[in-house]
Amino acid sequence: MHLFILDAIKLMPWLVSIISLMKPGYKNVKNNKKLIVPFAEWIKDRNLYVVDRFLNATCSVAYGGAVYSAFEDISMIYPLKIGILDLKTRPTTYFHGNLSQINEGYQEVWNVISKKHNIIFKSNITNISRDQNKIVIKHSGDETSEYDYLIIACNLTGMLEILDTTEEEEEIFSKVKHVGSWKAVFIAKDLPTDAGYVFLDQLESPDVKPALSGFIPEGQVGDGKYLYTTVLGLTTEDGFEEVIKNSNELLEEHFNASEIEWVDNTYWPEYHSHFESKEIKNGIFDKFELMQGKNNTFYVGEILSGISNGLSMDYSFDLVDRFFV
Repeated sequence: MHLFILDAIKLMPWLVSIISLMKPGYKNVKNNKKLIVPFAEWIKDRNLYVVDRFLNATCSVAYGGAVYSAFEDISMIYPLKIGILDLKTRPTTYFHGNLSQINEGYQEVWNVISKKHNIIFKSNITNISRDQNKIVIKHSGDETSEYDYLIIACNLTGMLEILDTTEEEEEIFSKVKHVGSWKAVFIAKDLPTDAGYVFLDQLESPDVKPALSGFIPEGQVGDGKYLYTTVLGLTTEDGFEEVIKNSNELLEEHFNASEIEWVDNTYWPEYHSHFESKEIKNGIFDKFELMQGKNNTFYVGEILSGISNGLSMDYSFDLVDRFFV
């Protein structure tokens, strides 16, 4: 406990800086020069005793499940944004402190939304044009739909291929960076089911054999068997089989897990959208915010809010308050 107190004393001068990150998004963050430095550099210079392990784990799990030192130019604002997530009051529409299971994944969410709104499923968007306050979306061959507003919540680099981008948009979209990540689902017996678990060694040491970074129990699927989701400590497409082998050994060694069966996996090359520290110093977030509403177009999602459903919802509610209320 005394080591934690010593860390708290060391971090006291940073509290004023951190307060600005408790607001939705990253508006005016360029003025907060203390927090724009790369995460790995910030951690090294602090010489912390205990809290650094928490921040290391937060950064690594959120940004692909790999060793945090691999992210040399991930700004300190990103892990801090996640770390302070539970220090502020959530909107009443968010489940504070709970992971509410969605049985059918995001499809269930869209099913609910479609009862009150016109949702077009299984449609491939090929072009989006904006002219005289009219949004025209071409999809499913030559079919088109017209709208009053465009709200972009998806990966911005992909939008460069289908949107009639302005020079401002092209400049900002082209500077978005990503960290690749593997997501996987497995079934096993004899693993804990009471909480999510994180393996700190996987996140802190580049010398440890790459394996899963932790696991979250999702529900019982059979006699003593549970379904788990996980992030693998691998940021490239190569090496998946080795990581699965190492993961099995890790689960068996630490928990005596049995009957491990890997159900599904996917590589997400465009995970964790972010800007490099130098772009943040140059005020890219302020430039981005100035684009909100131009051409009846708005932008939401992790690139502006920070990674996590809670932060994205915070930012979306704030956007509604600013432009639609």
